Amino acid sequence: MKTHTKNEDVAVKKWIAPCGLNCYTCSGNKHGIIAKNAKIMQKYMNGFSSFAPFLADFNPIYKDYTNFDAILNDLAAPNCEGCQSGNPLNQECGIFRCPKLEKQGTCATCDEFPCQLGGADESFLKTWKTHIMNIREQGLVAHWKSTKSRGHFDK
Repeated sequence: MKTHTKNEDVAVKKWIAPCGLNCYTCSGNKHGIIAKNAKIMQKYMNGFSSFAPFLADFNPIYKDYTNFDAILNDLAAPNCEGCQSGNPLNQECGIFRCPKLEKQGTCATCDEFPCQLGGADESFLKTWKTHIMNIREQGLVAHWKSTKSRGHFDK
């Protein structure tokens, strides 16, 4: 595993969940890129709900604008501080509840990885393994850099 300065590791550690997912790209993180962009979009969409019915005459998709507006409002107001904050969005996550994480931070330094705490969802297991192997091979900082501009569940 490549190493970086301790300051770099500390600065990015808050963004990398124990499973290796990047909290910055998570829709549940209140300081993440999705929340930031949703707030910007809300600003520019302000008042659009009164215009949407007019547009529905030309494009029927605008008939469902209230659903979009509800989703946008939700994306702009998440409440998670990130998995490393100690209060993750998914309180039932087996990985988060691992007793070894307090010392290790991520599964990348665990001798027992992969273990049963990852659950049974095949799609998540593949993503988990890919992210942890990436951290092991490239280091935490390089993993942060490689995942901060991709979709949250991209492998």
